[in-house]
Amino acid sequence: MHQMKFLFPTPVIYDGNESRYLQRDGARFAQYLSEQGHCAKKIILDEGKGLPQPQSPLLEKASITDWHNPKYWETHKPDLVLLYGGIAQRMLPIAKAIRPNTKILALKLDSSMGVVSPFLDPILMIKKIYHFSRQTKNITYSVTYAILWWLKQLIFSKKYFYKEYFPLFDLITVENEYAAENTRNYFYKIGLKKEAENIIVLPHPVSKAFLQKKSHAKKNQIIAVAADWSNPLKGGSLLIKTLKLTLKQHPEYSAVIVGGGTNILEKQLKKTQKSISNRIKFVGKLPSEEIAPLYQESKIHVITSGSESGPICASEALCCGCSLVFTKNLKHLKSIANCGFATISTNRSATSIAKAISTQIRSWEEELNYSEQMSKKYANCFDIETTTRKLTNCLNM
Repeated sequence: MHQMKFLFPTPVIYDGNESRYLQRDGARFAQYLSEQGHCAKKIILDEGKGLPQPQSPLLEKASITDWHNPKYWETHKPDLVLLYGGIAQRMLPIAKAIRPNTKILALKLDSSMGVVSPFLDPILMIKKIYHFSRQTKNITYSVTYAILWWLKQLIFSKKYFYKEYFPLFDLITVENEYAAENTRNYFYKIGLKKEAENIIVLPHPVSKAFLQKKSHAKKNQIIAVAADWSNPLKGGSLLIKTLKLTLKQHPEYSAVIVGGGTNILEKQLKKTQKSISNRIKFVGKLPSEEIAPLYQESKIHVITSGSESGPICASEALCCGCSLVFTKNLKHLKSIANCGFATISTNRSATSIAKAISTQIRSWEEELNYSEQMSKKYANCFDIETTTRKLTNCLNM
């Protein structure tokens, strides 16, 4: 087999902790392609602090000056580059530098909605920007910022940027069908017909640890996972209120909460009846693969986030035969509910989410092969072999 070279430039700043950059994004593609005998690397940003090059052959750091320099990409001579650039205007000169130096240039869009007109769903857009702002800002600032952001999209069209940017790519990849449909429709509307035909759904691949080869015994257990529960975006307080209601209504169930910042959530249980608080287990932040056994033994994964582009945890949970509960803010996950493996709460409140969890509990009681159906369907969608094949089909490998 002819050896090919693949690059996955991801504009994140390297801090010396290699493991952080090997767990997600292009590193999983790079690892799989390397195992198949190809040369593959994830390229990250060097901030100029004098850190040595990463030891892993799957990583390379380069300065922003290098990223803008066509000669840097020419030295690599890649067959395919998947640029994790989204629609940030700062990525235009980088895409132009890469374009003449690779056979195939692909773009990774991580927006849950895709590229859309500000008129598509303004309330949802404003909510998304509000929740992302709330990660670091107060409520008043975040509301104001979200509304002004939307008005800016309305007044200052990005059409000219889009018409210069998107034709640079042979392939445009999105995370879900909702984003693909939205982006295609918008591209046709602004005259990017060829680019509309080059859109494919390329979900983030899950690692082998989450791909079930055999069925696992399921407990009456609810699981919730976040990188950092102190982040307001994740809805930690809402999760605790929801679990209090759910466990009161379903005494046969327990819950496990995984992630950093759980000490804040534990404090909210101090005045809760022990018959409920004793059934909520807190687990600290774990490496991705170590969460797999917890998904495999749980029945329902609840997501209380106000906004997410993925989330990757949803894909991992489904592959482990764990059904989902989430709010209508995560509209891009609606297809999972349409397949019968999730329940959407009518609003983002503890009462509504608890009601949705109860609906899922009934589904588990009524469907004997619920877990096997989920894992079989989604393992085939998210496994690394399938996703890599979708990416490399244009090279006729």
